[in-house]
Amino acid sequence: MLYDYFVAVDDTMAALAFDDPDNARCAGYAELVVKGADPITDLLPAETSLTRRTTAEVEADPGRGREVALLDEGEAAVLSLADSFRDALATADDTALQAAAAAFAEEQVEDVEAEHLVPFLKELAALAGGAAEEGHHLYCAISL
Repeated sequence: MLYDYFVAVDDTMAALAFDDPDNARCAGYAELVVKGADPITDLLPAETSLTRRTTAEVEADPGRGREVALLDEGEAAVLSLADSFRDALATADDTALQAAAAAFAEEQVEDVEAEHLVPFLKELAALAGGAAEEGHHLYCAISL
């Protein structure tokens, strides 16, 4: 699966991610497409680490993993990331991102070294920083 993290003004615009990607995404942000970084399951340890909330608190956030668009009978979807995660990423320093990467790596089924996850989290933090500054939101388009 491919996970395409992007910034959009709101859910309505983010829902256009597959039909009109140029207009769905806010201009000026880098494209961040990765494998093995599901926003709901894989990023949960990083999200709890950065937001300093419990797993139950993170999972209860209504902005986390909200289905914005569903295409092709579930083979593609756009999900929201919680604004609390966006804000925590936006303000995270290198130490916090390294700790989040370690938490992320620890929970992976496959052996993944935390230092390989830090660059991804730094790129996601850069997206989050711009989004938070402009009042925009983070989303993830998931496709097979």
